[in-house]
Amino acid sequence: MTPANFDTLAKWGTQVLSRHIVPICEKDVRGLTQGHGTGLLVSNNESNFLVTAAHVLEPLKEGRRLFIPAGKNAERNLFENWREPIRIDSAHTTDVAVLRFERDARPPYFDLGLVGIPFANLKSRALPRKTKDYFVTGFPATRVKHHIKNQTVEIEPLGNKAPSIDDALYEKFGLDPNTSIALDFDVNSIRRRNGILQAAPEPQGMSGSPVWELFEHAGPNDSKRNQVVRILIEHRRKDKLLVATDISVAKDLIIAYG
Repeated sequence: MTPANFDTLAKWGTQVLSRHIVPICEKDVRGLTQGHGTGLLVSNNESNFLVTAAHVLEPLKEGRRLFIPAGKNAERNLFENWREPIRIDSAHTTDVAVLRFERDARPPYFDLGLVGIPFANLKSRALPRKTKDYFVTGFPATRVKHHIKNQTVEIEPLGNKAPSIDDALYEKFGLDPNTSIALDFDVNSIRRRNGILQAAPEPQGMSGSPVWELFEHAGPNDSKRNQVVRILIEHRRKDKLLVATDISVAKDLIIAYG
């Protein structure tokens, strides 16, 4: 794998890596499905998990209903499948949450060709950052299409390849370089699932998206192992940045379920 074919890899990434993510939705006052966030599916032993940004799940505290679309006129209610205690970073500083699906419930996302990425593919503290190329996959809220005639909803995943900002800039933006990554939000590097390049949409709904490490310029690369290194938690419009936190927090929360 070389930098020259990374553009081709980005097209592939949107198609293949999207099988590990799901849109997190809710209904508006009209009863129409709206994109709210993105979740990463993770499998560990016999358990299945959803990893996302903690603020994406805040509506649950208000009694609002969040769900994962599961095919035509089918939904999986997150509130009903939440296992106590809620696994959210205790310090509430990293904005990461993990949900475990009930063991006796066969998740409908398997029927849709979606699978959890193995726990072993979550790569903690992947440093240095500057020698790597990253890829973000998620579901922008603007990509929700309602087909009123046949009563279906189409939610398309998009991918964005991006480099980390220079290490010297992390202090300027108030970020801990040991736990965070700030990616240049390149409006010209958004890929649809079919690989078509397009202008970047509003990233609302991308919170909770996984950040994948796809290429290491300074070392060997394993093209057969897709590794998640961060979870997207913030878009800084003014600074043109996407901010993500280390996947180690999610790993700890998954392990805490026992």
